[in-house]
Amino acid sequence: MADFVLDGYTLTYPSPPTNGLLLYLDTSGKENDDAHRDYLLNMNSPQTHTGANLENVTYNSTSGYLTSSGIHLDGIDDYLYGYLPSTLTAVTIESTLRLTDPKKQILLQVGDEAENWALRYNLGFLELIHNSSVLATTTVNLTNTLASKACMALLVTPTTVRIYINAVEVLNTAIVLPVLGDENDYFCIGSGFPSKGYMEGNLYSFRLYNRILTQTELTKNFKADKKRWSVTT
Repeated sequence: MADFVLDGYTLTYPSPPTNGLLLYLDTSGKENDDAHRDYLLNMNSPQTHTGANLENVTYNSTSGYLTSSGIHLDGIDDYLYGYLPSTLTAVTIESTLRLTDPKKQILLQVGDEAENWALRYNLGFLELIHNSSVLATTTVNLTNTLASKACMALLVTPTTVRIYINAVEVLNTAIVLPVLGDENDYFCIGSGFPSKGYMEGNLYSFRLYNRILTQTELTKNFKADKKRWSVTT
């Protein structure tokens, strides 16, 4: 049986999602459609924060769904944003994406609005930011510059961060987060916090789990995404 079954915009299997899967997005076959600007699954987060939104997407030839090309983020103001469950103690975020402008390369971040901190992954380095000050920076040695499609995974606990590119670990470091598991915790693809540029490129798939995936699980998911999106390694 397939790992996931989608009926239009609805995930019908597994139902409810199992193994810690909180959020799932697959853009295959989608077309520009303003009616589904706000999509994805309820993440069991606070009542005021549910699901995730594409922000500032205008659904035209440069900002929105492109046939077989995922969601195109225009590098100007497009990004994907959502809140994490308040009971979270660990998170794994997987995404398949491609950059079209290497100068606009803020790929993914996890943070807290009230505490004003962010763990920001740029192409080549990872930053921990608090009150607009950089507390720590760690180099991420990438063998794939993401100029072509690539599958990225970010695994975060309050004390460690790991990054995988195409199921290969490129970073494993200790880093103490100011807080994790607060109702204001968020995730974002494509935008800096504080505002520091946007990603330009394509987002093909996105998954968020409330736990740390194993190497076996990461490899399995990568193989599925590699086949689905024709990722070359």
